Amino acid sequence: MSRLASLARITAKPGQFEALLEETRRFLTQIDSEDGTEFFAVNVATDTPDTLWFYEIYRDESAFQAHVSSEAMATYAAALGSLAEPDIEVHRVMPEAIRGQAQ
Repeated sequence: MSRLASLARITAKPGQFEALLEETRRFLTQIDSEDGTEFFAVNVATDTPDTLWFYEIYRDESAFQAHVSSEAMATYAAALGSLAEPDIEVHRVMPEAIRGQAQ
């Protein structure tokens, strides 16, 4: 079993950044109990206005699938329809080296 990670970029619709942050924080409290989600970081971009970058590490493919098919993710995805631009970017990657808390 190999860990896998996800990098994602979400940009808020005009005037919706604070609401997007609030919804994202609510989402984070809901995924705390996901067994296979090892690390989940939300970052505010410093070079692009109203943009969030996500970095996530999952124990394996089944943990990732459990996350993306969870009720919490469905609720978050529905909220993104009114809060985020439609050009959401998601990339799946394989962690090669990890240092720090995500070990």
